[in-house]
Amino acid sequence: MAEFVVHGPFEIPVRREPRATLIDQVALEAKFWENSGCRARRGCYVFGLRAGGGITPFYVGMTVNSFEQECFTPHKLLKYVEALARRKARTPVMFFVAEDGPGRPNAAAIAKLEQQLIDLAVDQNDDLLNIVGTNTEPIIVRGTLGPHHGRASEVTRMFRRMMGLPEEKRVPVPHDDEQDTVLQSQVPSVVTQTSSEG
Repeated sequence: MAEFVVHGPFEIPVRREPRATLIDQVALEAKFWENSGCRARRGCYVFGLRAGGGITPFYVGMTVNSFEQECFTPHKLLKYVEALARRKARTPVMFFVAEDGPGRPNAAAIAKLEQQLIDLAVDQNDDLLNIVGTNTEPIIVRGTLGPHHGRASEVTRMFRRMMGLPEEKRVPVPHDDEQDTVLQSQVPSVVTQTSSEG
């Protein structure tokens, strides 16, 4: 069983330039990594912007090498600067969800955790900057996932019970001046793609 530990939030040092707010890479080495203690750890990380008492996630990434090697590459820095441009006067922070224990990294568990964190983050922020892993095209399985009409078959009911899905709920809706019954699943109909990259 893979276990992870959350560290943070750690404030990311910035430079306020006339046209943009940039990550201060000199201060990263001098302060950020020393304060976090996560330089050589691996797992997932979440970049967010803090305002008042709340933090909004903007990017989720993963690494099987080390956070220091992954979190502030040029590609990632561009995403962070984009987030700072969208939400001005906010403080950038980083959470590390580090794999617990020594030994070889569990790449499969880290990738699975990244997708779970992306799913959670996109629910909190529609402007999440991840491209991979945020597909929101709805997928419908008749009688199982998504809205459906008519009475479910015995096969469908058996399948729902096997998968631990809640019972159907009948919802009256207006139709041609009458009330028809629509069977709607109480299970979200969005299935996202597995991400191999943050």
